Amino acid sequence: MHRFLQRIFLPAAILTVLFVGVGNGATGKNTVLSIDLEQLDQMLAIDSGHMAIVFMAAWCMPCIEELPAVNALYEKYSARGLHILGLSLDMGGPEAIQPFIDQHQVRFPVYWVGEKAIKAYKIRGIPLIMLVENGKITERIVGKRKKSDLDTIFAEFLK
Repeated sequence: MHRFLQRIFLPAAILTVLFVGVGNGATGKNTVLSIDLEQLDQMLAIDSGHMAIVFMAAWCMPCIEELPAVNALYEKYSARGLHILGLSLDMGGPEAIQPFIDQHQVRFPVYWVGEKAIKAYKIRGIPLIMLVENGKITERIVGKRKKSDLDTIFAEFLK
């Protein structure tokens, strides 16, 4: 019975967090929470339409430089069905990336998954954006992109 409830309620909770956001209470703060690989795998497997997974780290200057562009495009495309999920690979836990999320007023949910995701998702460089359509990874975009390039990629992805 316990496994049955996990299979029903865990995906529902994950979808709620993904679509509604994380920690965006009255203060407007987007709190970075921890997520383990099993939860992340379940989140990615959910048939949720179009999702962009952004792997980043606080020590990665290109990641931090790209963050405002990704945030602006989240604001632009979320109404058209693009879900963006940020994943921190920092060794220092959620606290490492939190200042940058606050500074750039990031609105999409950001989780700390840590460096264990590097091997699990065969990450060769960051920033990395994985485009996920209906639960399947369709494209991996490695390296910092200009906002206009990301805009074109996301618009094409949503067609």
